[in-house]
Amino acid sequence: MEKLMQYAWQHRLLKSGKMTSTDGLDVEIIDPGWINTDAGPDFFNAKIRIGDRLWAGNVEIHVKASDWYRHRHNLDPAYDSVILHVVAEDDMQAKTSTGRVLRQMVMKCRPEIVELYKRLLSEGKLDLICAGYISGMPSLHLIGWIDSLAFGRIQDKADRIDTYMAMTCNDIEQSLFATLSRALGFGHNSTELERLALTTPLSILRKHADSQLSLEAILLGRAGLIPDDIHGQYVDSLREEYRFMARKFSLTPVAGLTWKMSRMRPQNSPCRRIAMLAAFVSDGFRLMSRILDCRSADDCRRLFDISLKGFWNTSFSFNAKPVDAARTLLSKSSVNSLVINVVVPTLYHYGSMTGDEAMCDRAFDMLRNLPPERNSVVSLFSDAGIRCDDAFTSQALIQLRRNYCERRKCLFCRIGCRMISSH
Repeated sequence: MEKLMQYAWQHRLLKSGKMTSTDGLDVEIIDPGWINTDAGPDFFNAKIRIGDRLWAGNVEIHVKASDWYRHRHNLDPAYDSVILHVVAEDDMQAKTSTGRVLRQMVMKCRPEIVELYKRLLSEGKLDLICAGYISGMPSLHLIGWIDSLAFGRIQDKADRIDTYMAMTCNDIEQSLFATLSRALGFGHNSTELERLALTTPLSILRKHADSQLSLEAILLGRAGLIPDDIHGQYVDSLREEYRFMARKFSLTPVAGLTWKMSRMRPQNSPCRRIAMLAAFVSDGFRLMSRILDCRSADDCRRLFDISLKGFWNTSFSFNAKPVDAARTLLSKSSVNSLVINVVVPTLYHYGSMTGDEAMCDRAFDMLRNLPPERNSVVSLFSDAGIRCDDAFTSQALIQLRRNYCERRKCLFCRIGCRMISSH
């Protein structure tokens, strides 16, 4: 409720009628001030006429006046400059650290605003409450918001690469290996594959890049996925190879991995995804230089044109019956997803890191030349009237749903703000 009060104060969405302080003086808001998102009062440099005097200073907003003490503002000199304490419930008097009694005003938001806000909080995570409003929203505002969301999503992914870099002592190839691994999880086992890649030195894998069995043994063994109760030529050799590699490099299974096995398509099984990781390493893992050479979406797609050999070419798990070896390893949509989640953020991150704006632009051009993702989130907004013709827009819509709708941050969403302000 406090966020709504701040929003209503900032945008002057207060209940109509004369405003007065709790001690009976007329209050006129000349300038609500600048909202503060850091520590300190909620609004800086407000201008307010109280009675017959004009005040300039800071404003603090709380649901209850007693929240002033609950937040310990009475002990913080940073709040001594507050000229007005705005509350929804005046349950006690508030004082600054110097003992000055704060002037207070009870603020009432317009009832229709409060009702809409409650609906957004209670239903917004499941439904798209603003669906009926989107179609009538000016296209200029909507396009600007889509652009901002898409940039934000790619920046978030670039920030994750930065985190990998910090964890791997600025090893760009190890960081790219983690980026690829996370993307190959396709949401099902992304976190587990990410941890596996971050904790398995790429230098060890490269030493055995010429041995498919060694690569698969190291990765599957560290993943804890080599079974003890299944026998056969491949799995017996795999077990023995992992024992040898574990002794040679002091390897142990990664603790705490919880692989999702059930209710997914066979081709998404973690064992097969790990076999794909091994296939990427089999050429020495020179993916970074190849990504930097990409000039088109087709160039990017060719990066993921790989094939499996041996056991995993015809198997989805250790105990399943062999399947047709000619079956497609990655669908077109899966390849496009890898371009979106591996190539684009890598290009943008590298361009940002080196100051190469042309490379950053190339990353976004890639998105604009890829088809949109097809999922429930994109469908939700498409049904509401947002046209989605490319991956740039679909990434923006995913960012909107995940970071705003599901977190109920409608007051921070441009669609939500305009919807509330229009009431």
